[in-house]
Amino acid sequence: MSEARDSGPEPALRFSNLTKRFGQSEVLRDVSFDVEPGEIHALLGANGAGKSTLIKILAGVYSLDSGSIEVHGKPLAAPGHSLDPEAVKAAGIAFVHQDLGLVEDVSVADNIALQLGFVKKCGVINNRATAARVQGVLANVGADFSPERMVSSLSRDQQVLCAIARALALGPSIVILDEVSASLPKPEVERLSRSLRSMRGNGVAFVYVTHRLDELTGLVDRATVLRNGTRVVTAAMADLTHDALVKHIVGAEVRAARPRTRPQDASQGAAVPKLVVRDLTTEDMTEPISFEVYAGEVLGICGLVGSGTRELAQTMAGAVLPTGGSAELNGRALPLGRPEEMARRGSAVVPGDRQREGLITGLAIRENLLPTRRAFGAWSPAGFRNPGRETKAVLATCKEFGVVPRDRADRDVSQLSGGNQQKIIFARALADKPEIAVLEDPTAGVDIGSRAVVYELMHRAAEAGTAVILISTDFEEVAAQSHRVLVLSHGKIAAEFSDPRGVSADRLAEASYAVSAPVPVP
Repeated sequence: MSEARDSGPEPALRFSNLTKRFGQSEVLRDVSFDVEPGEIHALLGANGAGKSTLIKILAGVYSLDSGSIEVHGKPLAAPGHSLDPEAVKAAGIAFVHQDLGLVEDVSVADNIALQLGFVKKCGVINNRATAARVQGVLANVGADFSPERMVSSLSRDQQVLCAIARALALGPSIVILDEVSASLPKPEVERLSRSLRSMRGNGVAFVYVTHRLDELTGLVDRATVLRNGTRVVTAAMADLTHDALVKHIVGAEVRAARPRTRPQDASQGAAVPKLVVRDLTTEDMTEPISFEVYAGEVLGICGLVGSGTRELAQTMAGAVLPTGGSAELNGRALPLGRPEEMARRGSAVVPGDRQREGLITGLAIRENLLPTRRAFGAWSPAGFRNPGRETKAVLATCKEFGVVPRDRADRDVSQLSGGNQQKIIFARALADKPEIAVLEDPTAGVDIGSRAVVYELMHRAAEAGTAVILISTDFEEVAAQSHRVLVLSHGKIAAEFSDPRGVSADRLAEASYAVSAPVPVP
């Protein structure tokens, strides 16, 4: 049942007793909650809790088995039928998904005009008038960039605002924000939060889906938590502590992050670094960058969007050929720009964009998890594929990494939630105990309970001798999980924190704005 509420205006959005099954699996069970006009309402839950299913029902992707959805008191969905996307749009509901769906090779004005419509004169598009019209839409969301800029030139938080402006262009009363902040560093999240708070004054209701609990305070009015397909709680954020939210989401206390102790050899300077990078440059990263990583060390690297972290991750993953500099692994030149050869040398990668770079959708968990098929002992000693052993290995690995569901090795990977897809990629990267592991935003879209498992596995790999490079937009993550941290700003190393006890997300954010020479911090 929906939570009790005082009499007054109808909720902007009401879910009543929603139930959805896939075969014998009940992924939503009797879920009810309301979203008020002018409210920012967080929808929280672990991977597989039912959030994505609920949103896909609202978007018309899935049909309801039972229950109803109302918009401003008017019925929208009936059991047994999928919603017509045009009817959803006509009801005043807009969506902004994590991938944003922007056309990067055209201007901001063109992207928003594709939704709003182009201004024409005598049947010909008037670009100046269109840009002026779009400028007003951008102003409504607090965006201060020109509508004539190419979307590809915008920072990530600006692209998010562009996507929100496009969603608001037709005047919806309800906007669904589905993990739009997943790849934003803390300062960009704060700017986005300020824009959202100003927009709710116009009466627009926001449903805000996220796994990052640190961004909720000061932004969200109320939160609803789903767990295993049921609603656990709907309450004002003022009444929910961080620990209470975590317990609602995972159903138990989450173990604290392990204490970070820098490897003894690295801290005493007695060992030779496992990885040495010297004067590295690319076409987009023109300032030389140098650093070392020791066996057993987790080196965190962070910075604002556009700071060079993405370019560095791509280069260290082998996807970009450097224009200068070198990298040595165990004293031998590492063939940057040749990913297959790098993999043979013991380099593993968790890419930042799992859909475009990490997964082959349409193939099973088996094919995505075992690209070499020799991993996990899936081949016989004589060199032949053993299907039974392979299936057993896949299911055991899924269990170890907390992948849900894990009933079939041949399940299409597209049927998994985003967080569980990420776990598949993470498991694949660390399966063969690599010499180095480049992890770019490895927990993006992963729920708080699963993050603890991922961190444990990352540290276990480090303890086994892997040199880990953790490149992340989550400053809290970098501060909590790294033995040493480099902060990039404008393509340079702006600061190095060699003692993890002195690192906090706020200090990393402050250092990320630096433009001067590197500052070593003890």
